[in-house]
Amino acid sequence: MKVTFFMVGSMAREFPDAVRRAYDAGHTIGTHTQDHPLRMNKIPMQDVLWEIDEGIASVAGALGDPTHLSPFFFRVSRLRAHGADGGGACRTFAGNIQHRCHRR
Repeated sequence: MKVTFFMVGSMAREFPDAVRRAYDAGHTIGTHTQDHPLRMNKIPMQDVLWEIDEGIASVAGALGDPTHLSPFFFRVSRLRAHGADGGGACRTFAGNIQHRCHRR
């Protein structure tokens, strides 16, 4: 079974071998901010953008090639950070994953 790992940037920097092993095993790699703040909706937009961008940079660095990151997750994160989709795409996507997992 292949899965998607949403990697926290600081963990990817600390454990780059784990990131590469997951990718080499055929799993999809997405990003989940740099430090996983608990209240992303309560921090200033410049900090939100830093969390997203730094998380992407850290995971890409651990992979050794930024093209190995899933572009879909990159785009949704950036859109959500800018409020372009009101967070709907992320909520819908997460809901679809949960729904499929619970049906199995």
